[in-house]
Amino acid sequence: MKLFEKLVSINNEKLVSFHVPGHKQTSLYNEYLDKVNTILDIDTTEIPGTDDLHDPLTCIKTSQDALSKLYKTKESFFLTGGTTCGIYAMIMAVTSPGDTILVARDCHRAVYDGMFLGRLNGIYISPDFYKGIPIGITKENVLKAIKENPQAKALVLTYPNYYGIGTDLKAIEQIVHANNMLLLVDEAHGAHLNLSNELMLSAVDLGADVVVHSSHKSLPSMTQSSVLHLNSDRVNERKLKQMLKLHQSSSPSYVLMSSLDICYDIVAKQGEFLMKKLLGNIKKIRYKYPVFLEQVDLPDGFKLDPTKLTITGNKSGWNPVDIENQLRKNGIQIEFSNENNCVFVSSIMNETGDFEYLSKMMEMLKFKCYSGIDNMEKSFLSKNIMSLSEAYYSSKKMMKLKDAENCISTEYIVPYPPGIPMIIPGELIEEDKLELINRMLDKNQKIVGIDNFEDATIEVVSNEEA
Repeated sequence: MKLFEKLVSINNEKLVSFHVPGHKQTSLYNEYLDKVNTILDIDTTEIPGTDDLHDPLTCIKTSQDALSKLYKTKESFFLTGGTTCGIYAMIMAVTSPGDTILVARDCHRAVYDGMFLGRLNGIYISPDFYKGIPIGITKENVLKAIKENPQAKALVLTYPNYYGIGTDLKAIEQIVHANNMLLLVDEAHGAHLNLSNELMLSAVDLGADVVVHSSHKSLPSMTQSSVLHLNSDRVNERKLKQMLKLHQSSSPSYVLMSSLDICYDIVAKQGEFLMKKLLGNIKKIRYKYPVFLEQVDLPDGFKLDPTKLTITGNKSGWNPVDIENQLRKNGIQIEFSNENNCVFVSSIMNETGDFEYLSKMMEMLKFKCYSGIDNMEKSFLSKNIMSLSEAYYSSKKMMKLKDAENCISTEYIVPYPPGIPMIIPGELIEEDKLELINRMLDKNQKIVGIDNFEDATIEVVSNEEA
């Protein structure tokens, strides 16, 4: 029972949470859970009275209809396989094998996996950057990509991103729809955006055709509970539902569905009040410590979600990894850090005391000086040689990563978090990428599947097919 024991041990530390999930172990669940003796009481399956997620007619349908009314969508769906299964479903619902889609290159790995499953061709649009942070694609680059690829069926992008930064989505929506394409948005980090007019507008309100929310990131639901919103008549609803069945378990978790039910009941009853309280606490700490990324730091056209608190080493002069390490030693856990920046994820469940304690620790602790990695934007600039599926099903050979310069990768290389691939199957492994990987590992940044640059291996396309 190593996992369970470890989780109990961490829980006993009583850490102040500035990381996901967004429920922050809230006491607001008590009035719901007081109705059962244990969470196992509602861990059931499809028996008379419990309805069926894949053909909802009664209680699940009522809850999903309430969710749709809350977000003003055409239809909304519970997801028990996380936002990942929703991304797969929305991409494959609007395409057929061999189709082309446009993809913002700073999307999460799930988008590329969805392309692989759908046997799609991807045209990647590079994001703009601010001090090593990807801030999103521009309307100009979207228009350019559409003109060069008029056959594309859809554009997929992330809004807002991991750092709470959103592009000019309304302008992009108008361009996409004017060219008879669909707009699919991974809004994993934006389920809360409809709770205050002080926040950027949600992709739902800005006219995206399908939007996926990770309810568990910024709202009070359990990890892996998400929702998908169908938001237009341009999408074949029947095909979308088929894809949701395909990519979700035939035995969906009633515990996770109940968590979503509770979450959105809390949001409907108290969401706006809780968000007002959260924004008040955030304004205080931002005013006291002007080290966090602010709206004024960003170029025109980009917006910032203030509930994400990002510290860049360039702006603060502090070492972001040292910030995370020292805060953890003093009872605060943030979302993540690397040598360039660190991210605090707050939610409507964070209490005033959380911010007061964070403020106290930031005042008391002395953080090391910044000495980060420059040119992180190289991690999103790649030469795409073949499609994901072509690369995966090609003849392969294994070789040392350090010797793989100018080879075509058949694997992902993904720094995690935030889960945005540095190299995607079908892309060329270039010298500057190898140098960057080596430097990141030297600074102990986690890259999935790679522990040591000298010993790491990677599968590449064999010379016969490259």
